[in-house]
Amino acid sequence: MEQDFVIGKVSWFTEVKRNYTFDSELCYTAFKSAIDYFQKESLTTRTILGENELVTPDTCIKVSDLTDEGFQLAKKCFDKWLDSVIDKIVVPTDYRMLDRALKKIRSVS
Repeated sequence: MEQDFVIGKVSWFTEVKRNYTFDSELCYTAFKSAIDYFQKESLTTRTILGENELVTPDTCIKVSDLTDEGFQLAKKCFDKWLDSVIDKIVVPTDYRMLDRALKKIRSVS
């Protein structure tokens, strides 16, 4: 069995020192959106966040929270997608990058 570890945590992104104005609320929105996506696509082993549950600085995604497909997706493009949201290249509900990667993962399975 693989060792459990944290793949991403909200505070890792909100506490970064930046040399520009940054709205940390975007990190909370992005994490909620990502978790909703993973849960909707049946990529989680448990409910990470309930529908009305709020994201906190301690909200995180662990390897043990994800199915094998979910972990593959996280490795393949979670950080890239999250960076795109934080850099305002895409909005938090733009799942095209995740959808493309998931489609490739599922076509191989």
